[in-house]
Amino acid sequence: MLYHLAYLSSATHLMSEKELKDILEKSRSNNKIDNITGLLLYNDGSFFQVLEGEKATVEACYKRIQKDRRHDNCITLLDGDLDNRTFMSWDMAFIPFGELTEAQQSHFISLGKLRKSGKMLEMESNKDLRILAQSFLASFGTQFQ
Repeated sequence: MLYHLAYLSSATHLMSEKELKDILEKSRSNNKIDNITGLLLYNDGSFFQVLEGEKATVEACYKRIQKDRRHDNCITLLDGDLDNRTFMSWDMAFIPFGELTEAQQSHFISLGKLRKSGKMLEMESNKDLRILAQSFLASFGTQFQ
């Protein structure tokens, strides 16, 4: 049975580009091995993450995350069984915007446009996660629309 868990946490300090890259590289590697999918949002010292996979692997991953000293105040927002993955085809990626060429920058998509894409529709199928992500982004003045 698939399982999902969403949490919110506070970074112990504002993350540098290098620290965020390190987190992404380690997360990609571990998630691939553990067959975990999900979503990770970071803004202004706050993390919002959704993990999906087999219950035992998601719980083990979350325990590792809770022990990570780069953040604290982990608050579990949602957990439970899941019929289908919401983020099956989502890949985590991070490239500093300033390092992209003008042509590459033109390929970025706003959250409003993302909502209309197939990727956003995947998230819209899970009302609870959508509400949590909307609340997280709204706290920074950003909305899915």
